[in-house]
Amino acid sequence: MKFEDFLMQRSEEKQKRFDLEEEVMKLQSEIDGQQTLNRFLHCALHGALLSHPCLLSLLPPQVQVLFSELAMVEEEISRLERKVEELKLRLYQGREHTKEWEVQRRQGQQNHLLC
Repeated sequence: MKFEDFLMQRSEEKQKRFDLEEEVMKLQSEIDGQQTLNRFLHCALHGALLSHPCLLSLLPPQVQVLFSELAMVEEEISRLERKVEELKLRLYQGREHTKEWEVQRRQGQQNHLLC
């Protein structure tokens, strides 16, 4: 092997090593980002993320949009649950009112028959 070939081979090995190290750094950065996202999602699952808007701003824009939509959906669900409870109460009160009216009507009929 000639000295020039040896130097060329060393240069190619150095370039290959440099490329691999660069790829490792890129992948490590990607892993770090995924781990950060994982932590945010874990917090969101337990309700802690939406109470800390400063943390939400660190997420990618697409994820921020999803969390904003999720917050709106949760708010709408809460509103609908309150509405259901309100309607149940009104239904119960209506039934009670109907029972009272029925009792009064029967009493009125009995009084009318007695006269």
